[in-house]
Amino acid sequence: VVVSGPLLTLIRVPAEAYDQARIYCMAVLGGIMAINGWTDVGSLASYLVFVRQTAMPILLAFSMALMMFMGMMNFAMGAVLYTAVILGAYVAQSLGGGIPLIFVFTVIFAIIFMAINGWLYNLLKVPCIVLSLGLALVIEALGRMLVPSGVAEIGGREGYLAQSPYCFVILLIGFIIFYVVFNYTTFGHNVRAIGESQQVATQAGINVARTKFIAFVLSGLFVGMASMLFLSSSVLVVERTPIRELAEIPVPAAFPRDRSSLKLAEMVELKEHLIDLLRKQVTV
Repeated sequence: VVVSGPLLTLIRVPAEAYDQARIYCMAVLGGIMAINGWTDVGSLASYLVFVRQTAMPILLAFSMALMMFMGMMNFAMGAVLYTAVILGAYVAQSLGGGIPLIFVFTVIFAIIFMAINGWLYNLLKVPCIVLSLGLALVIEALGRMLVPSGVAEIGGREGYLAQSPYCFVILLIGFIIFYVVFNYTTFGHNVRAIGESQQVATQAGINVARTKFIAFVLSGLFVGMASMLFLSSSVLVVERTPIRELAEIPVPAAFPRDRSSLKLAEMVELKEHLIDLLRKQVTV
């Protein structure tokens, strides 16, 4: 069945043809993988890696959704993600704390930055997309100003929060918070009402400024959780620098180029070696 229009043509494909096309595509992809030696792409372990790597983007998506439901775009989240973990790790490690304390301080700093964003948004009445662009520059500079090295670093074996099952536990906690708050609280209903029409929401008695400020704070919570996963997966987070200052760190020839041939102890040794090289470049 074909439905034609001046701008759009819709073709209804039979289910049998769709199933056949899907099988052919899977066969072609399987052949390409086999030719290139990617025999483990479809394994359970590879799928687990793919799912694990989605934890941080999903948490950031929760953060962005709270803004976008009310018609706002916040471009400062990336700067908050970097700076919160740098300051959080610096304070926690200065106090002699480990990964749990770094997690706590990272989330606290992310909430503080996003709360300041929300406060300025209500105070200045500037569009969120404009305000967030300016704040991103300021927040990015704080990591270098307040932390001498501008670096957040943990040991090679301390990045366990980015591994299963810890990353899935963090993601599950974030999902439960988002789902419950958005669907079963007055705040969640107010967010949807403001998204439909801010004028109607105001006339209905909803405190728009307060609702948006709470959205900024909750957004900071999700950014903080994602920031900790980012540190755990990267082990070393460096404050952003201009492209001309970036340098390539070569992998030592003593280590194989194929990661699958490295043992766990060798992977940790290689990671520590690369971190040491990067740390020297940052301090220089």
